[in-house]
Amino acid sequence: MTQRVAGTILGVIGAALLLGHQLPSRVVAFNAGWLAGIRPLLRLRNYLVYSAAMTPLMVMIMGASRPADGGMLTDRVAATVIGAGIVLLVDRMAAKASALVT
Repeated sequence: MTQRVAGTILGVIGAALLLGHQLPSRVVAFNAGWLAGIRPLLRLRNYLVYSAAMTPLMVMIMGASRPADGGMLTDRVAATVIGAGIVLLVDRMAAKASALVT
């Protein structure tokens, strides 16, 4: 979970550099292609780097027709933090339930 949150935040920082820029379609296709291609390897090797690479990839793909805006990045961080909070809450509830059973 820590790697997911940290990776998403790093990815959002990197993706923020792409905001407001309309890249040529061949640049988007090339960059999206190699990022998508190494995605499975990154996920197996280092989840933090995988998470960091996914946000710029999403910005490039979603912004292919028009420049992306900051709202998408805000949503990405908010969803990741909410998801992490849910995981922590469920983990604590499971630990308490396990302690009651024992």
